[in-house]
Amino acid sequence: MAAEVIAIESSPVFLPEDQPLRRLPRAPWRPRPKSFWNQFEDRALFYDCFWAADGRDILLVGPPPQNLAPHFAAARYVAMPSGRELLGLGYPSRSTMFTRLAEAPADTTHIELSLSGTSYRIFVQPSAASRFADRRVLIAVQKDNDPGWIEFWARWHVRFQNVDAIILFDNGSSAYALSELRDRLRAIPGLKVLGLVSWPWRFGVEDPSVVMHRFWPHYLQISAMLVALRRFAPRAAGLLNCDIDELAAPLPGQDLFDLTKASDAGFLVLKGQWIEAVTSTPAIADHSVFRHRLRDARRDLCADKWVLDPARDWVSTSEVFPYWHSIKGEVVPEPATRRGVGFWHFRGINNGWKRRAGKASPPSFVHEVDPELAGALNLCHP
Repeated sequence: MAAEVIAIESSPVFLPEDQPLRRLPRAPWRPRPKSFWNQFEDRALFYDCFWAADGRDILLVGPPPQNLAPHFAAARYVAMPSGRELLGLGYPSRSTMFTRLAEAPADTTHIELSLSGTSYRIFVQPSAASRFADRRVLIAVQKDNDPGWIEFWARWHVRFQNVDAIILFDNGSSAYALSELRDRLRAIPGLKVLGLVSWPWRFGVEDPSVVMHRFWPHYLQISAMLVALRRFAPRAAGLLNCDIDELAAPLPGQDLFDLTKASDAGFLVLKGQWIEAVTSTPAIADHSVFRHRLRDARRDLCADKWVLDPARDWVSTSEVFPYWHSIKGEVVPEPATRRGVGFWHFRGINNGWKRRAGKASPPSFVHEVDPELAGALNLCHP
C-alpha cells in the first residue's frame, strides 16, 4: 500500500520590499562580502504559523529578531474572527525563534498582525501532530538533489532503521517538480506517511566576519527543524535528523529509535564518518558506489547528528531548540552517544556546494574500504 501523502502548507510573513525596515546581522558594522548580503535573510518575520498540538496555543516560527526586537515587542496579534488580542511571547535562540500566542480562541482562522506600522494577515495552519503520532520520523532539508539519491536515502532508513514516516523540506528545487519526489517516495514499501513541505526561501550563508558560530545565519534550516518538532512530530515515537548525503549505520538486532527510547534522556548523539568521493564506477546512481574512507579517518571527523524521543517531558518546554548538529537549551540533558560510526557522510552525494566535492576520482593508496558500510550496501546491491 502506498504511503499517505499529507498536503502541507505554510504561512510565511515577510517585511515589504518597498519599506526600509530590515533585519541586520550580528555585529552589522563588520565588513562582509557582497555574496553574504545577497544571501542573508533580512525580510523574513515568520516562516510558518500553526496550531500547537494541544489545540490551545498558536505558534509562529521564524528567524531571531536581532535589531527587530523592539518591533516584535510592540507588535499586536489579534485573533480573527473573534477580534481578541493575544499576547505574543517570543522565545529566541541563535538561529531561530518561536512566538507563542497562548489560549487562542478555538475558532481562530487567521491572525491580524500589526508590526512597525504595517498590517499582515497570517492564516493559522493545522497541527499535523496526530498524523505523525507514534511514527518513526526521518527529517531533512534538500534542494535539487538527484531523485535517485533521495529514494535510496529513504529506502535505506526504512529498511535499516524502521523509519515509517518522512518529512522532507524542499528549498525551492528547480530541477524537477515535487510531484516526482512524491511519486517515488510514496511507493517505498514500509513507508506509511510522507510530508513534503515547500520551503523555498533564502537558505542562509556562512558569516565570514564571525569567528564563533559562523553558520548562525542559517535561519531557514534551523527553523525547519523547529517546525518539524513543534508542528509535525511532538507526538512521534522518534525523530531522526539525517541529511540526504548521510546514511545512519544499521544496528544488530535493534535500531536507533529503540536505542534512543531506552536511553535515560531520550536523546542520542550520532558520531559520523566521512566517505570519500572516490569510486571505480563511472556512473553515480546513488550512495552505493562510494565505499571508501581515508585510512587515517581520525583526522577527518564530521559534525554529529541526533535522534530524539519527543515524548520526554523536557522536550515540550519553551527552552528546547533542535539544531542541525545538536539540541540547544538550558534544560537539555546529557545525551547518550552512539560510539563508533553512527552514520556515514558521503562527500560524493551533493551538487558541488560542499568542500572537497566535485567529480569522483578512483581510489588511491590513501583510501580503504569501510567494511561495515560495504557489508550494508551489499545487502542493497549484492
